[in-house]
Amino acid sequence: MNRWQWLIVVLEAIFLCALIIIVASYYFVYKKLQTTKKYENKHYFLGLGIGMVLSLLTVCTNLGLNIRYNPIDGHLAIKIIWIISIVISYILLILMTACLYFRLHYIVVAIDKEYIHFLGEKVAYRKITDLKKDDKKNKFVISYKEGKVFANKKYTFCLKSKAYHFLTSHLDFIKEQIIIKKEEYKQLELKRIAKEQELKQAYLDRKNKQESEQAKKEKAFNLEQKTEQLKNKKTENESK
Repeated sequence: MNRWQWLIVVLEAIFLCALIIIVASYYFVYKKLQTTKKYENKHYFLGLGIGMVLSLLTVCTNLGLNIRYNPIDGHLAIKIIWIISIVISYILLILMTACLYFRLHYIVVAIDKEYIHFLGEKVAYRKITDLKKDDKKNKFVISYKEGKVFANKKYTFCLKSKAYHFLTSHLDFIKEQIIIKKEEYKQLELKRIAKEQELKQAYLDRKNKQESEQAKKEKAFNLEQKTEQLKNKKTENESK
C-alpha cells in the first residue's frame, strides 16, 4: 500500500480532531462566562455538528478501506468510493474552517462589564473606536484597535442577523461601558505617567544628591591637599 494513501487519511483525521478540540474549548470558555447576556446561534452549531459527524464517518470509512483493501490498486468500485469519501471529507473540513474563520462572531455573543465575547475571541470596551450602522450596505460594524501597533480591525454584522439584534438590544449598555472603561483607562494611564515621572524625579534627585556629595568630598579633599601643601611649604621655609 502506498504511504501517501495513509498520509491523506491521517492528515484528514488530525484536521478533524484539531477542529473538534478548538470548537469544544472555545465553547467551554464561552459557557464559563459569568454573565446572563448571552446569545447562541443553534443553527450554526447544528451545521457544525452535522459536518463533524459526516467528516468522522468519512474518516472511519477511509481508514477501514485502507486497512482492509488497497483502494488505489484495488477494485474500481473501492477506488471510486475511497476518492469520493476523501473529497467529501476535505470539502466538509474546509467549509467548517471557513465558517469558523469568517462567521465566528455570528455563532455566539456574550456581553459583560469588560468585554464583548465571541467564540474564541473578545473585544475590550476601551479598544472600541466606533459603532456604526450602515442601512445602505445593510451592515453593522464594530471597529476597534488591537495589538501593540493598534491595528484597526472590525466585526461586521448583517442587519438581518440575530446576532445584530442581540447586540442592539444591549446597545445602551455597551455604549455606557465604552465610556466608563475608556475613562478608567485614561485615569490609569494618567496614574502610570505620574508614577513614571515620580520615579524619574526620584532617580534624578538621588543622582543629584550623589553628585553633590561627591563634589563636596572632592572639594574637601582638594582643600586638605592644598592645606598640606601650604604646611609643607611653610616647614621648608622655616628650615631654611
